[in-house]
Amino acid sequence: MAIHTWPAVHIPKLAHQRVITNGRANDSAESGVTQTVTRPGGRWGLSITMRAQPNEAREDFEGYLIGLNGREHRLRVFDWKRRRPRGTCNLTGVTLGADAAQFATTATLAGCGAGKTLLRGDWIGFSSGQLCRITADATADGAGAMTVTFQHSLRAALTSGAAMTLDKPTALYILTEPIIEFPRQPGPVQPEFGFDLIEVFA
Repeated sequence: MAIHTWPAVHIPKLAHQRVITNGRANDSAESGVTQTVTRPGGRWGLSITMRAQPNEAREDFEGYLIGLNGREHRLRVFDWKRRRPRGTCNLTGVTLGADAAQFATTATLAGCGAGKTLLRGDWIGFSSGQLCRITADATADGAGAMTVTFQHSLRAALTSGAAMTLDKPTALYILTEPIIEFPRQPGPVQPEFGFDLIEVFA
């Protein structure tokens, strides 16, 4: 298993972000009451549509995807649309300000900058490699400490001082299926095509 970085020269035409929550809902056959159980283990998914490409560029990208060898290798991807936070938080020097427990959905950050912010919808990356998304606006105090709320819950406990990534934080993905179809047509340009990715934990 190897980790491949998405090639910067190949930007998707469209990417559907998927939020995959590890939960179940059951409706009572007698009363109609809905019971919901949510467990840790939520993950992200991507449905990618690649734009039409000249033959040479398409052949290069096909070779890249074939190099994943189906679902064997991992693909490191950040959000092309939102590479950095909308908030004003420092992009470097941010760390965990306190230990964070496994399955936590809140954490204290340090080094954010006095009065600076992270906004709902911003991405943050933890030192464990987990990508999370802020679910409530947060503002740092005068010392640059900030408490953030996020999803999905932490898959592993983390210790104070661990580095945070706010500039192009990534997650690891694999293909959802071991099959990719590459369309062919005559001429110098090949048509759009798509494939799906799902976050993988290791």
